Amino acid sequence: MSSKFEDDLIDFPCSNTWLDFYHERGLTPRSSGENREIAKLERKLDNLTNAIEQQNKILQQLLDVLITKEMAKISNNQTYSKKTGKNLKKYL
Repeated sequence: MSSKFEDDLIDFPCSNTWLDFYHERGLTPRSSGENREIAKLERKLDNLTNAIEQQNKILQQLLDVLITKEMAKISNNQTYSKKTGKNLKKYL
């Protein structure tokens, strides 16, 4: 019975990406030693972190607008009630 890697059919220099490609198909016993799955997960984590940061910026801007509007209502001598004060406190 022959092993998966009977011969190393890749006898030419190639990049780590291609070496791993050939290794996965059983053409060579060599691999780059890089863990591509971890690199993919790290890229996905970076993308998610960036998306969360963008969402946080947008939420902060919306909150700033809301607080500004609430403060304008109070300063325009509109009726100030305990309810308005309570609502404002939850945004501060």
